[in-house]
Amino acid sequence: MHLVLSLLVFSFSFFLFKKASGAMSPLKLNMISWIFYFELVLQYFISSLFVIHGTDEHYLIGKVYDESSRRFGYWAIMYTMIFFPAGMVLANFIWKAKPKELFLKYTKQEIIPLYSSKDSFLRFPLYFLSVISISAVLYTFFVMKEIPLFNMFSGNSAVDLAVAREEVGRGFQGNFFVRNVFGITITPILSYIAFSYYRMTKTRFDFVWFFTMFIFSILIVTYNISKAPIVLYFLGFIFFRVLEVGKVNKKVLIFGLGGVLILLITFYSFLSTTELDFLFGLRYGIPGRILFSQSAAVYLTFDSFPNYYDFLGISTFSDYLATFGINPSERSSRLLMERYFSSRIENGTAGVLNTLFIAEAYANFGIVGLALAPTYVGFLIQTMYVFFLKMKKTPVFLGLLTYFSYKGGVSGGFNEYVYNSGLFILACVIIFLFLQASYFKFFFSKKMTRKVNLRNKIL
Repeated sequence: MHLVLSLLVFSFSFFLFKKASGAMSPLKLNMISWIFYFELVLQYFISSLFVIHGTDEHYLIGKVYDESSRRFGYWAIMYTMIFFPAGMVLANFIWKAKPKELFLKYTKQEIIPLYSSKDSFLRFPLYFLSVISISAVLYTFFVMKEIPLFNMFSGNSAVDLAVAREEVGRGFQGNFFVRNVFGITITPILSYIAFSYYRMTKTRFDFVWFFTMFIFSILIVTYNISKAPIVLYFLGFIFFRVLEVGKVNKKVLIFGLGGVLILLITFYSFLSTTELDFLFGLRYGIPGRILFSQSAAVYLTFDSFPNYYDFLGISTFSDYLATFGINPSERSSRLLMERYFSSRIENGTAGVLNTLFIAEAYANFGIVGLALAPTYVGFLIQTMYVFFLKMKKTPVFLGLLTYFSYKGGVSGGFNEYVYNSGLFILACVIIFLFLQASYFKFFFSKKMTRKVNLRNKIL
């Protein structure tokens, strides 16, 4: 029964996603199809079939105390498979968007400058921002007094690396704003923007700019030697290729995925305590990490709230809530770690248990949050997707769309779709860039007009 129902849900979900994305071919990978194939299907849908039939045998899901949490998690994922893309279709209806036409039109366009043939008015603010981002990366490693990526190859044990990862993450002693915004967020975006300029101009200078930002992007996305960010960063170039020319050929996709697999194996061999013989096992290996580890926290959340923890409400949104008499709380992903891995908390090797956004929505607001979150988040993501497809295909917007194609996903939490200070600051930085560019254009245009008028008077 569950298998038949799941297949029906899968088919209808695919239909809705196809209406939302405009292209579901893996060769035309985009923000929406990525969410469907990799995040929802691979990380949550498949695992839910194992879980509902009790055949998962995964160490994390095995920590569930109440067996009803397994059934609750299964139905929650099935619900999300339908109502998440329904929110996307709703966004298309409200914004009168036709994603298939928008996608084809966008990919057929050439990359064009925004202000002039050389785009100098915008380039100089971008160069200045690049210097700030590079400085933020250097500042981050200066505070850390080490480069963890190098330590990974220096013979440190997996346990030592886990402790170091937690120290440079939650135990970072520097300015979080500088590290998170100008280092972790803006540096990769600038590398995609620089790559867009290089693809547009084919000049040596733009290649050097891109290569510089590429190196610093690799350093900052591996600052805590986490596996996912570096993999996603490289996958960003596949998204870029699709957005640039409309699709990637099969060889590029196969070699790209092969490279990702090699990268994962390399990181796992250094960072995991799992023996190489078990590296491809469902319980502790890479397949288990992809299929079960990310989804496990969904079931653990239903197991913990409200049985072990009270619903959190808005107390996890910001520390500034204390101003209004609301005691701030740790997010559910951290509370799950404290409950199920208290020993790791004590020895400093524990981080958080991130998972599908519906888990945090439920931990915050109960069944109401679970019911409303899929449609709400689907609507927001589709709105962003449509917005970028309607923009001119300039290096800045192409770079941003490339970044959000893998970053605007559904794993990591619900709070980011309600209160996202990082996204707000990024928007302010981008707006400031355009204001600066517009000012330079106005200033130099006015200066040139004065020169022409003066020359005419002399003549």
